[in-house]
Amino acid sequence: MSSEACSVIGELFYPIAPTEFERSRRPDEVEDKHIRYNIGRLTISFSRETPQPWTSYIHPEGARYFRGEHDLFTVYSDANLFDPETLRAVQQFVDQVDEYLTCHDTTEVPFDAEAVDLVLDVTLSATKRMICGYYFAYHPNRAVFWLDEFESSQRLWSKTNGVTSPDHILHEIQSQYWHHCALFPSPRCASQGVINELRDIIHHAIGDHIVSPTSTVSYGIEELRGMLQLLPAKTRETNGDSGLGVSRIAYLLMKQFAHERFLHFYGEPAARLNRGTSIYDKNKVHKRSFLIHILKYLLFGAPCDHLHEIESMMSDGLLSQVAWRDFIDRICKDWTHLTLYSTVLINVDVAVLSIQSVDTSSPVKIIIHLSILSSLGSLFFALLLLRRNNTRPNISADEAARFCPCNIVCFLMRFEQVKIMNSYQDSSCRYDNIAIIYSLPYALLMWGILFFVTGFATMCLWDTAPVNSVIFSMAWVSLGSLIVFYGWISSTDARQQWLLWIQELPCRLLVK
Repeated sequence: MSSEACSVIGELFYPIAPTEFERSRRPDEVEDKHIRYNIGRLTISFSRETPQPWTSYIHPEGARYFRGEHDLFTVYSDANLFDPETLRAVQQFVDQVDEYLTCHDTTEVPFDAEAVDLVLDVTLSATKRMICGYYFAYHPNRAVFWLDEFESSQRLWSKTNGVTSPDHILHEIQSQYWHHCALFPSPRCASQGVINELRDIIHHAIGDHIVSPTSTVSYGIEELRGMLQLLPAKTRETNGDSGLGVSRIAYLLMKQFAHERFLHFYGEPAARLNRGTSIYDKNKVHKRSFLIHILKYLLFGAPCDHLHEIESMMSDGLLSQVAWRDFIDRICKDWTHLTLYSTVLINVDVAVLSIQSVDTSSPVKIIIHLSILSSLGSLFFALLLLRRNNTRPNISADEAARFCPCNIVCFLMRFEQVKIMNSYQDSSCRYDNIAIIYSLPYALLMWGILFFVTGFATMCLWDTAPVNSVIFSMAWVSLGSLIVFYGWISSTDARQQWLLWIQELPCRLLVK
């Protein structure tokens, strides 16, 4: 946050959300050289003296933070208070907050050191001045709040539309609260009540996965069972709070589940109950790019099948990670089988070319060469996609969606890391690209088979006796009829589109 004058507390204050706390983006560095350090005689204490009235804690991840007692609140900060200049600046920030609360009416919140936490995020501005991001946490309501008006719709849910209800917003506020608890787990570790609440949430999520194939839970059953193993079971000896590491994990899981409740409009009239359904438009029709309308015929309809699967995982820009992983696992198995089929077809093509009766300049040889080329293309793309997904097993759909047919080389070389949650409305056709790319191994193999069948049919009918030509023709017509019949029966969508087009044809002719 670069602004230096955006708070009622003072010109160096600005409100932040707990998820905007910049602990992981600190510019602190260690000098890269060996330093001589001798340990004195009989030294058994290696702790530094913490400046009063602060208490030093170490986060399970390794970051050090400080806690200070105040009459109206408890202060938390991970600024380096061992540095005298930083200590003075933080103390001045605390005094400014205390002065504001003393001079202004804040009866809406009963300030108390046990109930209210003040978090100070001290950073350097562009002009090298110490500025302070802040927020308050209120434990009785599991909420965070500010003394300023906070632009929550832009900073907390900028990509979620239709948020108006305070009950709905509370879920995101509680998600922020749990993130605060995960930032500063000690000395307020997770109570047995919080652990029991979390265990109940996880148990329900497991059951929802079992009874509903379209569950909105973003974790798989095995992951949820792993979460239960992390949480301590309630025993007779369990009287106090959980340990520091378990508390942090419990807080993070509570944050995630609260955020999911917000995303799915939990408790609202239009709550999302099933994956793949829209809360904005129940009859929403996904847009298709011009490219896929052309290529779906050349690729034997495979992109449309993949798109239907992807859209069944999508709901208003949210992608089910569980469904996506299952989709990737299944399609990787298909690609593995396609590599085998492509290899077999290449061997058959080479065997046909080795027949001495096949003229080097005949159409048969040209068509067989096209079959080999298509099979090699299928094998090539299948191996590349398998390698990419095997080396990146947790690749997201948004990463995959960055594949672009006009930029294949870049796609083969590297990926850009992006968030799994992204706005589908802003780029409604970007998943067409992934459907096209993922259908290439199958489509190219089908072209290879088609070329081989064409070449083999030409060889059967080329310079043969009339009787043989009639027999072969009848056999090929029968086979072709069965293929067309299968395509007509299996493709319900295509059949409905053709029937609809035939019904609308007279109206179109009359209009013209």
